[in-house]
Amino acid sequence: MASDDRRYVQGCRDCAISKSPRHLPSGKLLPLPVPNRPWSHLGGLPTAMETAELMFNHIFRYFGIPEDIVSDRGPQFISRVWKAFFSRLGVAVSLSSGYHPQTNGQTEREVQEIGRYLHTFCHGHQDSWSQYLGWAEYAQNSLRQPSTGLTPFQCVLGYQPPLFPWSGEPSNIPAVDYWFREGLGLRTSPAATCPASA
Repeated sequence: MASDDRRYVQGCRDCAISKSPRHLPSGKLLPLPVPNRPWSHLGGLPTAMETAELMFNHIFRYFGIPEDIVSDRGPQFISRVWKAFFSRLGVAVSLSSGYHPQTNGQTEREVQEIGRYLHTFCHGHQDSWSQYLGWAEYAQNSLRQPSTGLTPFQCVLGYQPPLFPWSGEPSNIPAVDYWFREGLGLRTSPAATCPASA
């Protein structure tokens, strides 16, 4: 099956464009410490206080307050408000090196994968890519990670939810059918346009 997958990907123009080459980084490897609790946050948010409030309301209340937060040097992450907020919570704030994405390589790799997914699966739907972030995140959280042998869902939830458990049967509710048709259609559209899939 792996050889079939490899042949399919090699024959698909969109897949070839979306996949970036993998090679060892130059220089010495100085990784960040491996987190002892699973969670990674992805997003660009407007202000330091709004970001802190959103993190508390949408992440910390479910997963607990972390010991450390690693972030880039965006203005909201280097502000006094951000530092004071997390200081009060007892959270250490670590900043990645400027213009050096390898500092927080695990997160950058996930961002790259989400971008690759969106590039491949939003083919022809560039104006509405943001509405498919949920599909991209669900798919990414369903991929087995080589480092753990588990999917992110399994690491966080303790089990693997079904991957897009839709039978294709109509529900007789047009809005529901449209939502699933759009999601499924987007998920399979590269195969429809890829000559290797014929």
